[in-house]
Amino acid sequence: MKMNNKKTKPSGFRNRTPIEKKENLIKPIDNKLDFSVEAFLSGLTNLSKEELANRYVEINNQSQMMKGLILLQARERMPSNIEFGNWVKSVSALCADGHQTLNRYMHFANYFKDKDSTGISLTACYEISSPTNGIVADKVYKYALNKNLSVAEVKARIQTEKELLSISNNDSNEENQAETEKTTVDFDNTNSSKEEVMPDDISELVQQVLDNVTQWSRHTAIRVLESCLKELNK
Repeated sequence: MKMNNKKTKPSGFRNRTPIEKKENLIKPIDNKLDFSVEAFLSGLTNLSKEELANRYVEINNQSQMMKGLILLQARERMPSNIEFGNWVKSVSALCADGHQTLNRYMHFANYFKDKDSTGISLTACYEISSPTNGIVADKVYKYALNKNLSVAEVKARIQTEKELLSISNNDSNEENQAETEKTTVDFDNTNSSKEEVMPDDISELVQQVLDNVTQWSRHTAIRVLESCLKELNK
C-alpha cells in the first residue's frame, strides 16, 4: 500500500552509504524528492540477514550524524551557549532526547564529519569524540579504525594513551629541569677540578620506548615501565 509521497526525507536515507561518505549524505532537503515505504522496502528485499543488520547500523549512524550537524548549525547561529540551551528547551522534540544525548550527537558530528568511521561502533565514536578525550582522540581513532574493537577495548586504549602521555610529559619536565640546572652556575664550586658530566638528550630513546610499549596491553606496559623505574632508582 502506497503512502502519501511526503517530501521530508533526505536522499541519504535511501542510499546504502557508510557514514564516512558524507558528500552523499549531507544535502539540503529537496521538496521534489519522492519517498515511499514501498520504495525503501524494495531495496531491502534481496538483502541477507547480515546485510539487513549492517543497513540498520548505517541508517542509525547516519541519522545521529545528521542530528549532530543540525545542532552544530543551530549553535553557530546563537551568540552564546545560554541562548542555544534556551532554544533547545523551546523545541519539545529536542528535549525528549536529553541534553547529554544532544551533546554526544554534536561531539560525534564535530569530530567525525570529515573522517572514515569504518570498524568503529557508534558508542566507541562517542568515546573518541568526547571533549574529555580530545588530547588523545587522534591516536585512538587511528588505532581503532577498521578493527571492530569493542567499546571496552577503545576505553582501555584511551586510558593507556593518557597514561603514556603523562609519562612523556613528566620526562619532558625532567629534561627541562636538567637544562635549567646545566645553565645555572654554582659559584661556590667553580674551582672544582672535576667536570660535571651532563646527561645526553634522551628524547629519542623515550620515543622509542613509547613506540614499543604501545604494542602491549595497558597492564603489561605499566608493569614494564614501573620495573624500569625501580631499576633506575637502585
